[in-house]
Amino acid sequence: MSLIQQIKSIFVRDKKIRGNGILYTSHGDNCWGNAISFRISKDDKLCDELGKTQRFHGWKNRRPITGDYIQVPMKSGMHFLFEITEHEHCRDPIDMFFCTGMFLGYSEDNPEIINLLTVEGKESEA
Repeated sequence: MSLIQQIKSIFVRDKKIRGNGILYTSHGDNCWGNAISFRISKDDKLCDELGKTQRFHGWKNRRPITGDYIQVPMKSGMHFLFEITEHEHCRDPIDMFFCTGMFLGYSEDNPEIINLLTVEGKESEA
């Protein structure tokens, strides 16, 4: 077992990192191609209650799966953190997906999770 696999097997908040252990970043609700986006609610805000869920969709060569994480940058410089609880991969186009993420709080308040993840696009450095 590689060092990365050993690290990912460590328990985080009484559970193991599932999925690929990848941290993806979403850049909002107006994007296309190699991106993750979301729809904001009627009251013009992203889900921000612990344990509540948010729907995402996107287009990625390496599509997220259940157990991966998505962070959403905010104007304040902080990042919302979501754990993917459900995913659906599309066949046409092959890079499209839908997923549901559970809000975990801010990335900056969850270093025990963030430090175990590989940031998308930096997999080759791990």
